[in-house]
Amino acid sequence: MNTVEKQWVVREVDQAEVDALQKKLNIDTIFCKLLVSRGIKNYEDAIPRVAAKYEQGVRGVSDFNERAIAGEENYKTGVTEAAAEGRRAAGLAAISPTKWQDAAATKGRDRIAGGMNASKAEYGSKIAKVISVL
Repeated sequence: MNTVEKQWVVREVDQAEVDALQKKLNIDTIFCKLLVSRGIKNYEDAIPRVAAKYEQGVRGVSDFNERAIAGEENYKTGVTEAAAEGRRAAGLAAISPTKWQDAAATKGRDRIAGGMNASKAEYGSKIAKVISVL
């Protein structure tokens, strides 16, 4: 069997930018160096890349249903363990009602509006069937 030797090449980057990102994110310096070498120097720089990679990953799946069904036992196990360990309650206890309201009102407002706009045509065709019966 032939093996291919792979070698990581880490580009030269501005160490001050790496240090600033490491201080801000509190993650390993080598990971920060990798991010900076890819042009990601702050949270905002990552948003378009993450969105594009997310869409690419979603569109690259051809067997979604089979894989999701096959993972049913893992899902049940994870939910059961989380409930048994009180993780949901701990998470809820860690956030103030004001912080939850602010996040839900701002993020939720935009997300629900976007989802509704994206689903208008499908909703319209389905509700038309219901209205026709009335």
